[in-house]
Amino acid sequence: MSLLEIENLTVEFGGLKALSNVNLEVNEGDFLGLIGPNGAGKTTLFNAITGVVKPSDGDINFEGKNIKGMRPDKIALRGISRTFQNIRLFPKMKASENVEIGIIRVPQYSIHDAILGLPKQRNKDKENYEQALRHLEQVGILEYKDAYAGELPYGIQRRLEIARAIATNPKILFLDEPAAGMNNDETKDLINFLSKLHKDTGITIVLIEHHLDVVMELCKNIMVLNLGSTLAYGNPKEIQSNPDVIKAYIGERRQKTNV
Repeated sequence: MSLLEIENLTVEFGGLKALSNVNLEVNEGDFLGLIGPNGAGKTTLFNAITGVVKPSDGDINFEGKNIKGMRPDKIALRGISRTFQNIRLFPKMKASENVEIGIIRVPQYSIHDAILGLPKQRNKDKENYEQALRHLEQVGILEYKDAYAGELPYGIQRRLEIARAIATNPKILFLDEPAAGMNNDETKDLINFLSKLHKDTGITIVLIEHHLDVVMELCKNIMVLNLGSTLAYGNPKEIQSNPDVIKAYIGERRQKTNV
């Protein structure tokens, strides 16, 4: 049984179909890329899966249970985590505190314990802090543990957001354009980091990215969306040689790059 199965998913906004009968199957341990022109419906698909928007039709089955229409917090508790195109950190909180938010999404002690500062609360807070440091080390930014998120370099903020997402202990991780705004060196570092993360943890990853080199190097399979519908699905070699994909997306991006 697949980890995530999407069947005939449709999302409408005021009569306009942002997604139309999209089907997708993600198996445990996959590293799947999602590409397509602006407005193709990529982020809308992420939003539908994670409960940010409500689908008009179709089903979203995660571990055999239909999660379509569930609240985002309930979906997150089932093991689905994500990052966003625009970084969503708490800028006036330390890096370690941002990660701790992902860890303590479920209350771990009673209000009574917290008010009185009982040992259970103190021990749990220490445990959460130490776990946050392990996640910061996992993404290679432990040295920034006491820095305020809003003062960190852009590339470090991206890693911090991924650390917070990982802290929820997800079964599947959705990354929405993690290389956006990065220079070539930062992008290369991101490729190495995500490759190591996937290899070390085995976590299932679905990646939206406009940097084709990132997708082609990291992803085993790639899904191409165009105008809200599936244009193609295959491995990187198949996608790069697909005439429909070249016409709708790859060729256009190459032309813009050469201008």
